[in-house]
Amino acid sequence: MEATEPAELRAHDEPEWTTLAARAIDDVARMVHAEVHLAEASFRTSRKETLLDAFAMLAVVGFIAAAAVCLLAALILLLHHWVEWWLAFALAGCVSLVIGAAVAFATRSAKRRLGESV
Repeated sequence: MEATEPAELRAHDEPEWTTLAARAIDDVARMVHAEVHLAEASFRTSRKETLLDAFAMLAVVGFIAAAAVCLLAALILLLHHWVEWWLAFALAGCVSLVIGAAVAFATRSAKRRLGESV
């Protein structure tokens, strides 16, 4: 024969709805907290990588600028073998101006093409 438990004992063994709801809310809050913590850690890593990339790009730009100055000086010294100093500087300046304008034009055209395709 089965012994039946009184209703009062069975009611105390099963958790109440309020307890279950409180546990569910607590679990959701812990999951949200963990996701926020994970997002913050990911953001910190991403920010560090971006900062390192920016410093590397700054170094590259600096070396390229130094190389451009050296090449410009070499061009001026080479031109001085055939023309006066002032004319060598003027020619090198004009060449630099034309190259700069061409790069600016190419960059602007590329931006327009990218803007239209988006």
